[in-house]
Amino acid sequence: MTALTYLSLRCVLEYLEANRRLQITARSRVLSRIDKSVPFHISLLRFTDDEVTVNDITYSFGERYLFVPETPENMRKKIKRLMDGGDILLEDDDILRRVIHITYSTGNLRFNGRDLSDGVKKGVEIRQFACHALEGRKTIKMTYLRIDNTFEKELRVPENLKLYVQKVRSYGTNMINLVNILDPQCLPLESFETSVWFPSYYRENQIVANAKTLILHGDGFASQIIDWHPTLLTVSNQHVETKDIRLRGAQIREIVQKFMNNPDFKPIGSSYSVQYLYDLSIEKLLRKTKNRFNGVFVTLKEIPKCPPTSQVVCVPLNSDKDLIMYRYAGREVNIHWIKLELIETGSCIPNVEDTSLFRIPWHYLL
Repeated sequence: MTALTYLSLRCVLEYLEANRRLQITARSRVLSRIDKSVPFHISLLRFTDDEVTVNDITYSFGERYLFVPETPENMRKKIKRLMDGGDILLEDDDILRRVIHITYSTGNLRFNGRDLSDGVKKGVEIRQFACHALEGRKTIKMTYLRIDNTFEKELRVPENLKLYVQKVRSYGTNMINLVNILDPQCLPLESFETSVWFPSYYRENQIVANAKTLILHGDGFASQIIDWHPTLLTVSNQHVETKDIRLRGAQIREIVQKFMNNPDFKPIGSSYSVQYLYDLSIEKLLRKTKNRFNGVFVTLKEIPKCPPTSQVVCVPLNSDKDLIMYRYAGREVNIHWIKLELIETGSCIPNVEDTSLFRIPWHYLL
């Protein structure tokens, strides 16, 4: 068998799956040195309070408690302190010891892990793992970075880390420190997902404001008590999506009014993908929007990636730009989505509507 040349080895390492690459290079110091100089590709890197996920493998740092026998020295001290001369110890005492346990899982499969040394703290071990995977690498390219910490306020990563990222999800409000780990060459981001609702957050954080797609997450129950509408009218990202944020018909029409007042607010191709309330009639919403803004029902010349599942309303903004609105099938079942998109004038054909005002009820014809 012919041995790999140095350049061939670098090529093989670069395109190995990330977890397999970490396992192989950990067995050799020579391979580890070469590995640090080769671009590292990751599809998903996710941090939680006690887990780190690399692609489809999750490394969990949990705590478990074990009963272990007392050491002989501690037993002698206890006997001397508690027992009188002539007393006989019938059974050794066990003590409860807390250890950090690492497990590995992928999908529904969970593999046996190992216990760490006594006294090791969870946060320290997570940082050591992050350093093993990320520290000292010349280039780290990844598709998706998710920071899902809930109780832990520190992100355990090595110093001088730079990540070339396409998509980021972070529900924290401190973007200043997070920016420090992003490679400037990856900006603007393809998408940024957050649950921060106050409008000033998007004015002060240029990383968020300049992302091509902004995903606003209502974060469960909070979406019912927080008014996201002012934020939707403030953000200037080209594409805006919502999750677990359901708007009323009047709020959706205010977004249309925003474009009517300022047609140059966003360029052609920009869009809003928003959810609406379950009890809202889509037909009534579309017709009210059409009548209020002098729009027309149209047929699109080109079918979008997510085809309309309702009529399409077109509202003219100026001589070059129109706004269309329609319902479409979202990624999740039973979720109601409305799409508002800016298109070039002439990209749709007006429908021929029956404009007759006088109709004879059918039962009078019997």
